[in-house]
Amino acid sequence: MRDYIDSFLAYMKTEKMASPSTIYGYNKELRKFFDFIFSINILDINLISTRIVRQYFYYTKENRGLGQNTISKIISTIKSFFNYLEEEEIIVKNPTRKIRVPKNVCRIPSVMSKYEVDLIIKSVDFAPLRCRKNNVRDKLVLSLLYYTDIRKSELKL
Repeated sequence: MRDYIDSFLAYMKTEKMASPSTIYGYNKELRKFFDFIFSINILDINLISTRIVRQYFYYTKENRGLGQNTISKIISTIKSFFNYLEEEEIIVKNPTRKIRVPKNVCRIPSVMSKYEVDLIIKSVDFAPLRCRKNNVRDKLVLSLLYYTDIRKSELKL
């Protein structure tokens, strides 16, 4: 079954042009899913039923303590995987066909005030002596993150 994951990830990378972080997340979640599948002694991918997939989602929510938005991402990942297997005619029946992804809970993000950001930027001056050689760079990075609203993953150092 690990070969199915590898071919799915290759498909996501080349055909869907998924980002490396998406590929990493898909890989991680699919491997956890199959660890669960193996733990209940299912060795044939065609024996995975909708009930078993739902059981995994319940198990994930209860044992990993994840929020609703994370569970929704996991459901989407597993649905995409089985849709791929169905498209490639690897499986006879898609066990995720009847499973719906719950809507994400939208929360208003909390933001820092300009005063709080200025305090953080100024705090660089109070860093230990061994760290002060990068003061200018650290202030610039913090300012850049705040004032341009870029993600930390978009900032290449």
